[in-house]
Amino acid sequence: MIGLFVQSIFSKLGSMSGGMMGNQMGGGFIGSFYIVMAVIYFFPVYYMFKFSTKLKAALRTNDNLELKAAFKFLKSHFKFVGILFLVLTVLYPIVFVIALSAGALAFLA
Repeated sequence: MIGLFVQSIFSKLGSMSGGMMGNQMGGGFIGSFYIVMAVIYFFPVYYMFKFSTKLKAALRTNDNLELKAAFKFLKSHFKFVGILFLVLTVLYPIVFVIALSAGALAFLA
């Protein structure tokens, strides 16, 4: 919701200033970034929710199959978080090098 709000606010600011301000502020990029992050963040939260509901049901009914299903969701949660951590660990140095080179190019120009 924040991503859509940011996109709409920045587009309004851009239209009020004749289009110059909205392009400089990057509202479309920022709003899209928020939306992508919300979609990525949905999955670990969903897995934890399913784990908690299945665990609660398993403990209430003393059902081992339900407990096994609950721990599968916990495994999926940690697998997703681990993969996300590895991807971000690889991307951070790449983004850092790109930012440094873009800064150097802007300094030289």
